[in-house]
Amino acid sequence: MHTAAHPPQAAARTILRRTGLAVTVLGALQLALGLLPRDGSIHFHLLGLVCGLLILYGSPRIVALVRWLGIFALVGWIVEPFKTLLLAPVGLAFAQLRLMPGSVLMDALPVLLPAAIVVMIAFQLSRPEVKAAQVAAGRRPSTGRVPLMLGLVLTLGTVGLEYYVLNGVAAHHATQLAARRFGGGYQYTTRSLSMALDERRGYTATVQAWNDKEVRLIPVAWKN
Repeated sequence: MHTAAHPPQAAARTILRRTGLAVTVLGALQLALGLLPRDGSIHFHLLGLVCGLLILYGSPRIVALVRWLGIFALVGWIVEPFKTLLLAPVGLAFAQLRLMPGSVLMDALPVLLPAAIVVMIAFQLSRPEVKAAQVAAGRRPSTGRVPLMLGLVLTLGTVGLEYYVLNGVAAHHATQLAARRFGGGYQYTTRSLSMALDERRGYTATVQAWNDKEVRLIPVAWKN
């Protein structure tokens, strides 16, 4: 129960200020990591920084929109850090953790940051004090069920489609091509697959090969 010295608006402002600052810092870190050249490219990740500033300086309607989007993205970003483990063979996951833990951590960090941002937005902006302040301002806060269900359906659909593609006929052909080049001393799995639909019609894929001593990426390509 709020006293006169701590009305809903004051408590909500404190939560929004702390959340906005935390999200802004994480967003700035995400942007900085994206600007570090990796694999010959850089990435401008601005969404986290923008969300933090909107929480700090946006109107109640804007804050409500940021919360809705955070809840919508919640399931997807909670699953994202573990998606590789879900889609890849268990043996590959253990080999990577054992042989290249530093690389696994560096690959996970760019995913963990947006996941942390989304979790913070979804939970902090759903606190009773923030909802009470919105009610006091004449707004009816969303229950969050609709964006949560939409995000769940989208996440399950996306993961299911990826699993289907990476275990389909073309993916199997990619692993066969890699096995012809590097022999039977490895286990193989397709990690990515794309198809060109223009005059260069064909497939390109990245196959991951592993054994007890190493893990390696093998690019393959073939015409239709």
